Amino acid sequence: MLSIYGQEKPLQILLHAYKSGDVPHSVLFTGARGVGKFTTAMWFASLLLCTEPAEGASPCGHCPACKKMAGNNHPDVRIITPDKKTLNIKIEQVRALQKEAYYLSYEGSWKVFIIDDAHRLLDAAANSFLKILEEPPSRMITILVTDNLHALLPTIVSRCHIVRFAPISDDRLVLILIDKGIPEDRSRIIAQIARGSAGRAIGLAERESLWEGRRRMLDLLVSLGTASPQTVLGKIERFPPGLEEAELALDVTLCWLRDLLLLKEQVTGEPLINTDCRKELSLQESSLTYWQIENSISVAREATHQLAHQITPALVMQRLFIQMNRIQSLNYDFTT
Repeated sequence: MLSIYGQEKPLQILLHAYKSGDVPHSVLFTGARGVGKFTTAMWFASLLLCTEPAEGASPCGHCPACKKMAGNNHPDVRIITPDKKTLNIKIEQVRALQKEAYYLSYEGSWKVFIIDDAHRLLDAAANSFLKILEEPPSRMITILVTDNLHALLPTIVSRCHIVRFAPISDDRLVLILIDKGIPEDRSRIIAQIARGSAGRAIGLAERESLWEGRRRMLDLLVSLGTASPQTVLGKIERFPPGLEEAELALDVTLCWLRDLLLLKEQVTGEPLINTDCRKELSLQESSLTYWQIENSISVAREATHQLAHQITPALVMQRLFIQMNRIQSLNYDFTT
């Protein structure tokens, strides 16, 4: 069964629609990446197609429809994702969706289309998609999933029932991770990096490659200000160029800079995130000025903005760390 953490309100909204028989033709799930939007979309598709829903309205998990959903091979469900090379959803994908939308369902009483990262619809694709929303076939639901609501065409947003997903609290994330057997000290570091995303937190905890990616990123951050631009680029090139890795790198970077700022300002009562790197943090903080830390935070936040606006992740990372290296290598204090 799918696990959805900390999203009771969205589930209540969807269950009310299901039980009342008033399921909208188009729903838009919006919220930060990794908070359970896509998982909830799959759960709701399973509920609509389940032939033996359990008491309280949840997919039974054992009927033929549920088994096909678990295997990602139900014929009445289509999942549209961005092209791996361009990171965009092309008009050809939407045209194929249009064509299929008006066919009868194969097995179930619903046809379900799930569009992941819907904000990556190219303009032509978005305008074409509007035709489905304006004249939706009966017994068909389209679920759009996005972590960048403002990048969608207003005409698309206005035709959707919006369901908002909130970040999960750090304390709850820690409990989720401890329940999965992760030590508490590591769970607290992961919860802070994850920024309310259960998906990212569980990924960091269960995928050692992501945790090792954090360690490589910390090695890069510690070297900034003393390394040559060529060395910085060489370290960046060892990171996978995907969006998930870039987002993790930015989360780790912002948490590191936040700790440096707390140390520089001598803030008491606010615990450090990177508790396993206290020595490295103290050494770097003592070599940097307040101005250098603040400006490093500014360029890191700008990189987050660039990623959200579909700039190539590898390019964003290169620009960010070359800028941060330049800022942190200055040997004079702009605060004086």
